[in-house]
Amino acid sequence: MMLLTRIGILALVLVTLIVAPHARAQQSVQGIAAVINDEVISVYDVWARLQIVISSSDLPNTPQTQQRLIPQVLRGLIDEKLQIQEAKRLGVEATASDLKRAKADLEKQNKLAPGTLGKFLAARGVDENALEQQLKATMSWSKVRRIRLRKKFRVGDDEINEAMARIKANKGKPEHLAAEIFLPVDNPREEQKVREIVARLLKQIKAGADFPALAKSFSKSASASSGGSLGWVIEGQLDPELEAALNKMEPGQIAGPVRTLSGFHILLLRKRRQSAGLLAGEPLKVNLQQTFLPLTRIATNVAVAEASRRLTETTKDAKSCADLDRIGKDLGTTMSGSLGTLEITKLPARFQQVLAKLPDLTPSPPVRTEQGMVVLMVCSRSGGTSEAMARDRVKNMLLNKRADKAAQRLMRDLRRDALVDIRL
Repeated sequence: MMLLTRIGILALVLVTLIVAPHARAQQSVQGIAAVINDEVISVYDVWARLQIVISSSDLPNTPQTQQRLIPQVLRGLIDEKLQIQEAKRLGVEATASDLKRAKADLEKQNKLAPGTLGKFLAARGVDENALEQQLKATMSWSKVRRIRLRKKFRVGDDEINEAMARIKANKGKPEHLAAEIFLPVDNPREEQKVREIVARLLKQIKAGADFPALAKSFSKSASASSGGSLGWVIEGQLDPELEAALNKMEPGQIAGPVRTLSGFHILLLRKRRQSAGLLAGEPLKVNLQQTFLPLTRIATNVAVAEASRRLTETTKDAKSCADLDRIGKDLGTTMSGSLGTLEITKLPARFQQVLAKLPDLTPSPPVRTEQGMVVLMVCSRSGGTSEAMARDRVKNMLLNKRADKAAQRLMRDLRRDALVDIRL
């Protein structure tokens, strides 16, 4: 409770810095804003993070905006300090290569030339070191979630089968492309204060603040690192309260605060579509090459066996579609050659059965058709989702959901057990 009752003093100090003489400002920002388990958050840390949030969120850099944001900023810095401390305890850290990759991603997102992020930030009054600290905290906690928490869970075949059946049953039902900002309520006594913070965030979004930027800065869910994006969600994937809210929204609309057992959510509905079921996405297409030997419908078993043997022998060393094309030309059969790109579900059933298990650029066993005998090769595939791929996707969804819940519980415990001393 100390954090939430004393933030007003910190807000006053930071806003005063805007108009303070240079020497006094320098002295003030070197002060201690908070101590978290014997580690310090300085007034300057709060000020530097405030500039990142304002710059990335497209908010006006005014004393009023700063004062509204300070409670969220300090709360976020405290959480990050706890996350980094726990990551260190678990032997997990963001490496120099992790940081380099994250900064390169930011340069791509902002369409900057490689190595120019520092200049970009400086032009906007943002301290690059402050951004690096934010990135390190995000990446460290992501590793805790992925390396330490996710590995604790196992998902059985029955659970995967049940989830797949539910997804198949949802075919034709609404599917939402959504994003969220989530703030937990770890202690019932903090509920009103958290609600007030969420209300301020909502007001900032409606005033034109960038939703993904605020999600990255303030959201406490696993989706924060991707700007709050939840991707396409279907019935049964989210808490009932969130599903009910999304069903009432129109694309482009913001809703909140939505209360769940864990805390408060702000939702953004980007798009809505009808669920395609388990195998969502573009139909599976294959680019095919064939080598063909003609046979009549009444060909004897001996003739069929001989054609099969001949095709097997001549195509066994083919390593590419060009090889198979050359073999067809050598055989002199006019039906050999490229079949183009075709939807696999529109091919004859016997072709589908062979192609489903056939690795790319591998000659198939000979297949009997009404006109003759054919060897097929998949030159490339596009679209579609195989049953095995679908099972892996569902398994990962279930594991990630459990890891997200575990990360929320861990943060709740870290906040509860932390020694937090606000010095202002």
